[in-house]
Amino acid sequence: MDPAPARPGISSGAVFTDELGRILLVHPVYKAGWNLPGGRVDEGETPHAACVREVHEELGLTVEVSPEPMVTAWVTPADGPPHLYFSFEGGKLTAQQQAAIRLQDTELSDWRFFPLETEDPAIIPPRLQGLWEALRTACSTSRPTYREIAL
Repeated sequence: MDPAPARPGISSGAVFTDELGRILLVHPVYKAGWNLPGGRVDEGETPHAACVREVHEELGLTVEVSPEPMVTAWVTPADGPPHLYFSFEGGKLTAQQQAAIRLQDTELSDWRFFPLETEDPAIIPPRLQGLWEALRTACSTSRPTYREIAL
């Protein structure tokens, strides 16, 4: 009998753009690279509710986020349990919303908009390249994307 599979971690994030179509990323203080604003889904919480909560906690913004995920990705690292990622469309942030961003300074040191063409590993670390590519696909086709990514 095969052992039971490890329970996946679950994370949820929001995709916000600016007037040029660039994607908002945040810089965590506890790991290399940049991420979408978001984080872990708590027990008993839906991925959408987690996304709204995390955006409020990390950016200080209360915004509408689409209830349908843009990207859903099952990521299987070589050295750990799988992880399920959900990315939800947050829309274009106005200049007023951008000015209202207040980072959760215990977790984040910076925020910035990056073009979808960004491939710099200092910005998009190798562990997130597959997710970033899925996001590119979803943005360019305006269709939800599902990926299974083995690292």
